[in-house]
Amino acid sequence: DGLVAGLCHDLRVGDQHLLVPLKAGGGIGAETDLEEIADRQVEAAGKIFTPHTWGTGIGVMGNLHVTAGTVDTPFIEFPFDPPEWTNERRDYMMKETIEADGEGWIHLSDRPGLGFELNEDVLRATASSQATFS
Repeated sequence: DGLVAGLCHDLRVGDQHLLVPLKAGGGIGAETDLEEIADRQVEAAGKIFTPHTWGTGIGVMGNLHVTAGTVDTPFIEFPFDPPEWTNERRDYMMKETIEADGEGWIHLSDRPGLGFELNEDVLRATASSQATFS
């Protein structure tokens, strides 16, 4: 019901029932809508909230923070599919890549904002003054 209807995959994985938002960030109203889904609708229904995180490091970091700050989720999708999709490629615009430790945990920073710094040199080098799509 509410925000969940039409916005989430409704999945069963073993004995766990998951609701996975189809698009995180600007697609459904940014993090505040994800918090609404996680806090009020998913947990109330006894389901697990885990956002679809496939994208750049900025989107991954936003989803990690929303998830860490709202629910007790035992896992989260982590976009990593080498050789095409590596941490370096996903996080190219960030000074440091997002890494899982040896046990699969991702430790979030206590730095301001989402806890990372943009790599301004890379952003300048990859900036475009012309749109290539419409």
